[in-house]
Amino acid sequence: MFWRLKILVVRLAIGLALKRPTPDTIPLSGEDQLRARNYCRAYIGTVHTDLYIAVTGRSRKGVTGLLWNGTAQGGNVSSLQNKFLPSYPVVIQTYYGEAEIHYSPGVFLLSHVVPLSWLNLYRGRFLQWMFNRKPLVRRERYDVLRWAYDRGLAQGTTDISPETFLKETSSLRWMRHPKGGETLRYYSLVFESLLGSGDLQRPAGQGYRLAPQALATLSRLEEDNRRHKDNLRQQSIMAVLTFALILVGLPAALDAGRKLIRPEVEQRDEQAVQGSTTAPTQEAPAPD
Repeated sequence: MFWRLKILVVRLAIGLALKRPTPDTIPLSGEDQLRARNYCRAYIGTVHTDLYIAVTGRSRKGVTGLLWNGTAQGGNVSSLQNKFLPSYPVVIQTYYGEAEIHYSPGVFLLSHVVPLSWLNLYRGRFLQWMFNRKPLVRRERYDVLRWAYDRGLAQGTTDISPETFLKETSSLRWMRHPKGGETLRYYSLVFESLLGSGDLQRPAGQGYRLAPQALATLSRLEEDNRRHKDNLRQQSIMAVLTFALILVGLPAALDAGRKLIRPEVEQRDEQAVQGSTTAPTQEAPAPD
């Protein structure tokens, strides 16, 4: 009974998703194009990781779609019977305005009763508004090269680009930031600069890749940074020692100053006393 209920839920969710199919090209930029989006796509399997089916149709016996393996350039027509539907993860990818939401079949059905997509949309707009209030950080060449190096160690030899860097350091919200285009042009210059210095390479028809020279460049830059930090630390130590010497010598200096000033003060006091005792007294004139 429970198995049949799961089949029913999955089929209902896929049927509703197929009523709003995605176009051949999904707009990812442009305010008007983004706000006009309102369509869905159903996947069976783990998208972009293992085999999965992009559902294109539904029949009484099951569903049909294109079978992908996450890296292939094209899909093969395939089908899956109803009895196997609960055995695989099903994702309903919904494009609603600027929002891109991934629902499970049950939550997707719930979104037709509760305005979940609307809530996600306006939550995203609020977060975008908050994001736009902050400036996009412009990192130095060393930071970009270090990112490319760390990414290459973690993911192997993969193509990178200024768009990839912005996506992984600032999220996709950079695309709708008022300074997004300007920041993209800045990082394009940074990538071209690293290409010109030999730290990146760009095979024909492909993206940027880390060059072997990058390791030597990073080692040299890190050594320079280490020396700079050592110099700052030494200057801080000298400043602390100087301040300590001032604190230690200040009481002695004040005492010596008092000793120099005290004789002069005492001498002035003595002169004032002597002057008051030796001054002649004037007699009042006698009356006529």
